[in-house]
Formats: sequence, C-alpha cells, structure tokens
Amino acid sequence: MNKPSSADFGTTEADARWAANLERRLPVVLFLLSAGGWAIYGLVTATSFHPALIVLGLFLGFVFCFLTTLFLMIPAELLLRLALPRYRRAQRYRKALEQFRAWWLRTQKEFWLSLSGLSFEHELAAVFRRAGYKAEVTKASDDKGVDIWLDGGREIVQCKAHGKPVGPGVARELYGTLLHFRAARATLASVSGFTKGVYDYVRDKPINLMGLEEIIALQEKGVERP
Repeated sequence: MNKPSSADFGTTEADARWAANLERRLPVVLFLLSAGGWAIYGLVTATSFHPALIVLGLFLGFVFCFLTTLFLMIPAELLLRLALPRYRRAQRYRKALEQFRAWWLRTQKEFWLSLSGLSFEHELAAVFRRAGYKAEVTKASDDKGVDIWLDGGREIVQCKAHGKPVGPGVARELYGTLLHFRAARATLASVSGFTKGVYDYVRDKPINLMGLEEIIALQEKGVERP
C-alpha cells in the first residue's frame, strides 16, 4: 500500500490544513449565527408591533432555526462537502491518508511483536539513534541489567520482548541497576505493555515506561512520517 499524494486528489497539503481548520470552526459559526438570529427575532418581536417588522422577525427566526437544525442534525463535514468542491477534494485526500496511516500502524505493531529479544534491542537502538540519541547496544553476555546505553550512559534502557505484560519485579531490578550505574534516568521498554503494579512502582522514580505505542511514536519522530 503506497502513501497517497495530494496531487492524486487534485488538492494540496495547504488545502488539507484549510479543510481541517474549517471543520473546527464551522460548528462555532453556525451556533453564533443561530444564536444571533434568535436574539434579533426576540428583540424585534418584543419591541415592535409593526406587522412588517413582526414578519421580518418571524422570517429571521425561521432562517436561523433552520441553521440550528442543520447544526444539530447534519454533521459539519457533510455540509462542507455539499457546499465546497475544494473541501471535498481535500477531504478525500485526508481520508485516504487516515486509511494509509491505520494500515501502516498495523504493520508496525506486527513487526515489533515478531522480534526476538536480541532483535528488539537492536531495532529499538536504531529508533533511538534516528530520534537523535547516541545509543549503544550492550553485549548479551555481560549486560549487567542494561540492554542499551543512551548518550554515553546518562540513561539506561532495558528491553523486554515478552508475550505478556511486564510485572513490577522487572521494574524493581531496573531501579537497582539505575542506582548502581548512577544514571540520570532509565527506560523500561516492553512490546506487551506493563501491569498496573509497574505503573504504581515507577510513579515517583526516574523510570520511563515505553510500550508499543510509545515505541512507534518515537519511531515516527525519528523518520519522515509515512
């Protein structure tokens, strides 16, 4: 599956940003219009007994009631698609990007879950490097509880490619390793996540928990997004 291009949809990246901003603003604009219309209607009917002004007030009330109904019953996105060809093209492109991103994320999750312990360490070290860190994988035979050194030992990383969430025992061991090496921070990376006990244990400690979502997020920061 290839990344869609804005040109394929007859639009541009600037139009895509414009469409997103328009979606955010339209509900507010419709609400202000409807509220203003009802305010005018109420003011006219309360202060005048002239038939023409009353008819005008009723007309404004009907118009803005209609706008309110559109605001409440029809999604803003549909209104924009019906009214603006430029928005339609940009929206088709944005939808295609969303579908591509969802597919890309699925492939990344499958990739990380398929790795062995050693492969996980090397792949994660590569992700750290692309994100701007100096990362060095330790030798498996003598890692002393550290799988990856970051920035010359300022931070240590321990990797777990287990099939189940990591428990607090691993976090306790990592904290002991952090104190032993006098590192500033430690990161515990696990493709299968963590139990609640781990989150409770690291709450007041300089330990960063990196699950699959965080790994993929760091991967995206270090390379051009797909």
